[in-house]
Amino acid sequence: MTEDTPAGQSRFVRGNDHLDRLLTDPLLAADVAEAAQVYLEQPHEETAQGTFASMRALDGSLSASVAALTGLPPERIEQLGGAGDWEA
Repeated sequence: MTEDTPAGQSRFVRGNDHLDRLLTDPLLAADVAEAAQVYLEQPHEETAQGTFASMRALDGSLSASVAALTGLPPERIEQLGGAGDWEA
């Protein structure tokens, strides 16, 4: 918030040309505003716990990434032929 922004209101800070162009789309701007509101309403501890849980699940392997993205357990991914390696 700046001195010229009334209390209780936020002010969008410009400065990124690409972002400015994207936000000229009213639907996209509304989606961004809604996502920001949802984020701000979430307890930050809950968000942090989710982030840490995801980080623990990811061990840097392609299999862990595929498991996180698909929701399949690593054992099932292996049964389906595995995910391979990052440099395959």
